[in-house]
Order: sequence, then structure tokens, then C-alpha cells
Amino acid sequence: MNSNLSDFIRCTDLAPRISDIQRGEVCPYPIRVFIADRQSISIWGLRSLLKQYAPHIEVVGEACDVESLENQLGAIQATVLLIDSSLLKQEFSKNIKALLEIRPTPILVLSDASEERLQREAISQGAQGVLDKTALPIRLIRAIEALHNGETWINPILFSKPESFSVQSKLTREGPSMDERISSLTKSERETAQAMFRHGRDKNLVIASELNISPSTLRNRLTIIYEKLDVSGKAALILFVSENGLDAS
Repeated sequence: MNSNLSDFIRCTDLAPRISDIQRGEVCPYPIRVFIADRQSISIWGLRSLLKQYAPHIEVVGEACDVESLENQLGAIQATVLLIDSSLLKQEFSKNIKALLEIRPTPILVLSDASEERLQREAISQGAQGVLDKTALPIRLIRAIEALHNGETWINPILFSKPESFSVQSKLTREGPSMDERISSLTKSERETAQAMFRHGRDKNLVIASELNISPSTLRNRLTIIYEKLDVSGKAALILFVSENGLDAS
């Protein structure tokens, strides 16, 4: 048996621990996933994989085009939207924004490793995670769990490579400049943004503990930061901090 598959099958830590639920560190299960992909066979493969190896993840909807996805999403109580990048390449920004307006569901985009620009664009428009299509199945499950629990799933390479595209290119429109937006942050808000960058994949409870504030205070502070910087969520904030040097401030 292939060693990677063998390691995956032996993994038993897929469901949440009772102690975690009691501490309020994970959301209620099961996780409800909507899958969108141009290829019906790919949807079938993902659904079969999750059914066999992740019984706490339930597939509640499927779509092979954006129109069908938009028509179904509003009526289905999905907690994570798993969408292939092939559905988003045309009118990318419009598609992501439209989906979030229908229902603010955490979006995990499956893309090729070479599509770094597309991955950055997905994050800037509000997606909470991106995953390489060649990733092991266990990483797909972990990424879905992370988004369900309010975390992000971002390829570290997005922070390590210079990129001509910036998540804040939209700030060139009329309004406060990028420098003005950054300078509008208070000391505590800047510290919060830096903490989010350092602990991007951690639960908000961990970040709130480091900042010595309550989780509700952290949520309120993040809402203000998102508005001041004009970013579309936690993942976009992390990328903004990296690209604008706030991580070293």
C-alpha cells in the first residue's frame, strides 16, 4: 500500500475531542460542506473521500457552474464552501463577492500550485483559505476543519515571495490612501493585526489570550481593523500585514 495512503488511513484524530468542545475551541459538528467544481467526477471523488475518511464532514450541496452554485447556496446551510479555481477565473472578484453576499460562508479555494496570483486574489476578495489540488487528502480535511472553526488556511509561500500584485490594489480608488488607512490604526489595533499574522492558523481564543483580551473584544477589534484597512476578513488581513511590512513594526 502506498505509504502516504497508509499514513492517511491510520489517522484517527479526525473528530473533535470532547475536551475541546467543552472549552468552546471548536464549532459544533458535523461540518456541512458545499462542493463546486466544473468536473462532476471531481465532485464525486471529493464526496466519496469525505464520506469514507471524515464522517464528521457532510456534503450538503454540489454545483458544476457558478450560476447553479449561486442559486443553491442561499437555501443550503453550508458551513464551508469548497470551490475549484476553474469556476472563478472569469470575473473572479465579482464571483467571490457575489457568493459572500448570498451567504457569508468561509470559502476554501482549490487551485494549482502555480496559481499564486489567483490565490492572492481569492484571499483579497474574502476567501479564508487556499489549498493546492495535489495536497494529501488529510490536508484537505484539516483545511476544511480550520475554516469551519473560524481559522485560515494559507500557503506560506504567499508571504515569502515578492509579488507585483497586492491585495490592496483596490485602494487606488477614490478614498483614503493606503498610508492613511495604516496610520488610522491605534496601537492596540496594530498589535492585534501583528498577532493575527503570527498566529494565522490558531484559534481566536489563542490570539485573544496572547493579547490579554476576551474573544468578544478580539472580534470587535477585528471588525474595526477590517473596516479601516478595507480588507475582507482574517486571511486578507494576514496577507495585508505581510505585504505592507506591519509584521516588523
